Amino acid sequence: MKKKDFALSAFGMRVREIRQEREWTIAKLASALALEPYEIAQVESGLSKVKKEYLTKLFNCLELDTGDRAQLVKLAYGRNNKEARAFYREREEIHVRSARAVENFHKWGPAAFSRLREYVNDEEDVSVANG
Repeated sequence: MKKKDFALSAFGMRVREIRQEREWTIAKLASALALEPYEIAQVESGLSKVKKEYLTKLFNCLELDTGDRAQLVKLAYGRNNKEARAFYREREEIHVRSARAVENFHKWGPAAFSRLREYVNDEEDVSVANG
């Protein structure tokens, strides 16, 4: 079994986040980079690396600042470095927590979340009054 390349996966996750922050579709990004949409999807999924010549185009078309550029270069060519592992695990944990929240919402229903929200608000009111 092939070992997971955390750097490649983290790079793809970050590209997807940036693209979504800018409200770009995969098709729009693919068009701007003169690639096919499936190629962007493979990069975002961590299945393939983006070629160096497209990395500069990616930076320019998404108007990335120096910090984002440095992070993406480090993730793209870091070869499973600690930063890539930490980034990947953090994003995976967020995904798992989101999935659990949706599952619980469907399991318990919206009424349970309304009661929980009321309870949390009541607790905050008590702590402010006692504070």
